[in-house]
Amino acid sequence: MKKTTIVNRLVRSLVTVGVLLAAGGAVKAELINSVTIESANSGTNYVGGEGAVHLVDQSGLNTTTLEHTNAVAANSYHVNLKDSEGLPIGPVTVVFDLGDVYSVGSTRIWNLNWELTDRLIRGTKNLTVESSVDGSTFSSVAALELAKAPGTPDYTGETFTFAEAPEARYIKFTLVDNYGHDSFIGLSEVRFYESVVPEPSVFLLMTCGFVGLGFYGWRRRIR
Repeated sequence: MKKTTIVNRLVRSLVTVGVLLAAGGAVKAELINSVTIESANSGTNYVGGEGAVHLVDQSGLNTTTLEHTNAVAANSYHVNLKDSEGLPIGPVTVVFDLGDVYSVGSTRIWNLNWELTDRLIRGTKNLTVESSVDGSTFSSVAALELAKAPGTPDYTGETFTFAEAPEARYIKFTLVDNYGHDSFIGLSEVRFYESVVPEPSVFLLMTCGFVGLGFYGWRRRIR
């Protein structure tokens, strides 16, 4: 076999490896499991208890299709914005404990999806996201604007990718306002995803592939 043929095959192999790794070596989002509620405002007891635990317990969520039910039931977080005397309670906050420190790249949020129209406007419109490693000192991550839920059983929520993935164990949501209801605010479900970066060896192989691609192009030009 000619030397040039061997070199050509080697180069083509490197190109193939590089292309495959470039496709599979991008940063990936992996679901963070076993998220719990560290602290939150108390939920209402309107239909059996609408505490913050429903944000992470997958109640009302089809984990295969990621569709959230529109049933008015104890499957969402629903908070009264006023105290027993009718006075505003102040900011509504939820602190999630991820169980360990992760590079948190994105979140998926299902707004309050109860089918009745006056319930949908109780859904959160704007919220802020903060992160912390120790649960005491929080840093700003993002300000998000959520779409109002449709009130249909095929609702799959929204995914928000953070501009910079914070290293965090705790994530705080502050529910700033809703879609026009003066007494209640809520959300249905929340998930967080870790940004997973390929191992250094993968980057090395990717580099080899791209070098091979450049060399192959150079050889074609000089023929």
